[in-house]
Amino acid sequence: MDRCSAKSYDLESLFSYLQAANLAALTEAVASLQFAAEAVPAGHPDRAGKLAALSCALQILCEVRGDPDVLDEALLAIREAVTATPTRHPDRGIRLHLLSNALLLRVQLTDDGTALAEAVQAARIATAALPRGHPLLPVARAALASALHLQYMRAGDAAALKQAIRAAKKAVAKTSADHPDRGAILASLCIATDSHYQRTGDYDSLIVAGQAAQIAVTTMPTDDPDRPSAMSRLAMILVAFYGHTGEAAALAEAERVTQEALA
Repeated sequence: MDRCSAKSYDLESLFSYLQAANLAALTEAVASLQFAAEAVPAGHPDRAGKLAALSCALQILCEVRGDPDVLDEALLAIREAVTATPTRHPDRGIRLHLLSNALLLRVQLTDDGTALAEAVQAARIATAALPRGHPLLPVARAALASALHLQYMRAGDAAALKQAIRAAKKAVAKTSADHPDRGAILASLCIATDSHYQRTGDYDSLIVAGQAAQIAVTTMPTDDPDRPSAMSRLAMILVAFYGHTGEAAALAEAERVTQEALA
């Protein structure tokens, strides 16, 4: 628990540690971070950082357990952290990104339209607050793209879809080849451009979606829990390519990718 109980939280390291932790270690981390946050009085300059770290852990625990009560705690913690963070604080963008993530989890669990609108707003402010070159900026832009895409899926808002594609393209453009989240960032571009193709029949969007899907799959480790869904998207895009071109190789590759995804 040394990495979770450090006086000055490194949220990137904390997130990596918690993602790799088993349920017992994750539960222990949450308890330790709750104790650390409760030990700091309201108004103390260290409290917001500890609350952000706690929310980070609770969000991961929620993803593992699918427990809305855990998510309520995560949202409570990160809302307080964001409220207590001055506008020019260097960690404001990170905390707003955590708020956006928590709200998107709420949408996934409850289909809460109000939470989605707030998630989009928090993601916009987060991307504006993070300095250029910050390693989290591509991730935050991809999160904005995901939130805008959800807005499009709920309401058929074509403007939201265009904004999602723009945010995803910016995210991919600034993502280094060795970025640990490159696969997920590429997936955000794939999803948005594929939706544009589905909406308009624009073949260029299908090409972009296919390229992003192919690189995302090859970038993700074989044990990445998101890889099967990325492979399924790639397979569907390859089928669409076959429909346009009649190339048997595209259909054969779609079948191969599907079998690998199901293996």
